Amino acid sequence: MLNLAFILKNGFGKVVQDHSEALLLLEDAVRGANAVSARVMLAYALS
Repeated sequence: MLNLAFILKNGFGKVVQDHSEALLLLEDAVRGANAVSARVMLAYALS
């Protein structure tokens, strides 16, 4: 797994002061990545 600080600094482009905010951003990123991979798998299955 990527370093959390690296993800927050480079992936979101802002410093997160609050730990709970960092967790929410990370959860959003994971949810987004899962949604993308699910669409890719679905497209592959239907092709």
